[in-house]
Amino acid sequence: MRRLFEWDETQSLDNEARRTEAKEASEGKDPEQIRKINTEEPGLVSLFLKNAEAREVSRKQSLERGEKIEREEPQRIVHIKKYEPVEYTKEMIDGLLDDLRKVGPEKPLGYLPIRTLNEFGIRPEMLQEQLDRLDGVKTLMLSEEESRKAGGALYAYHESSLKKFLEENRQILIEIQWPTDPEEFIRSLKNTVPEKTALFDLIADAFCDKTNPGRRDVKAIYIDD
Repeated sequence: MRRLFEWDETQSLDNEARRTEAKEASEGKDPEQIRKINTEEPGLVSLFLKNAEAREVSRKQSLERGEKIEREEPQRIVHIKKYEPVEYTKEMIDGLLDDLRKVGPEKPLGYLPIRTLNEFGIRPEMLQEQLDRLDGVKTLMLSEEESRKAGGALYAYHESSLKKFLEENRQILIEIQWPTDPEEFIRSLKNTVPEKTALFDLIADAFCDKTNPGRRDVKAIYIDD
């Protein structure tokens, strides 16, 4: 089960006039000149200037950490319904279990919380044994303290694929002092990772999660129904 992420408030300002004002603010035009142009919505100008300053501070901090700064251009739009309690069907359960069962050369990593497995009536130890029989796949059962997941977590990873993936991203991991060893990398996933960062994208790629709203290349639109 994925948690829902909040989307930056500026993303909701999607009409043409507001996009124009955002562009002007980002290009460094005189704030007084912008206020004169946008006299009908002075609060909006203030919001743009505030966010522009916040982005500049974030950019400088990223540069100090040696991170590569890339222009954000969302490539995928994800529509997310507001949370509602659901009764899981067999199809839904199978879909969630696929996060573990589809681990292989094209999907290096997968996991599910132990509590979720128990709710589905699935014995974690039995599932772990089945996953261990898959070619090239290893598993790691972590306690709640070790994983910070409800009841603990069962991870499955394709050892050679995950090792190759981490090696390809070694520079990013070293710069932020994250391990490049597969098992140590998995154990580090208990740490909170800020959204819209290179590390968040890297982790999402390891799980083959291309539509996670926390990615820099995904725009989330929340809907009521």
